[in-house]
Amino acid sequence: MTERNQQFDTYDQWTASAELWLARKGATERAICFDAKGRLIYSNYGARVARDDKAFPIRWLWPTQLPEIMSRAEAMATAVVAGNERDPAIDEFLNAVPGLVARIRAKLKAA
Repeated sequence: MTERNQQFDTYDQWTASAELWLARKGATERAICFDAKGRLIYSNYGARVARDDKAFPIRWLWPTQLPEIMSRAEAMATAVVAGNERDPAIDEFLNAVPGLVARIRAKLKAA
């Protein structure tokens, strides 16, 4: 697993690599991390909870990725409503992070 996949498969991988992989953009841009249950992960404590709940992998997004993800998710929703074929990549993403898109949208509205 490489950093480009934007996920940590295990708690050990998180502890060994999170600081390096998530600090590469500096203090001005923080990654949004979430576990397989869609819970936001802010610290090692959250990663331990994910480990104990068997909620790995932990995935992350950069804030700069959100507009594209939201646009693709909305396009998929429009296609589904119109009866068109679903985009498997977006479908997989949305299934992997239950409720995350709604939580991110709410957080952006509140900001």
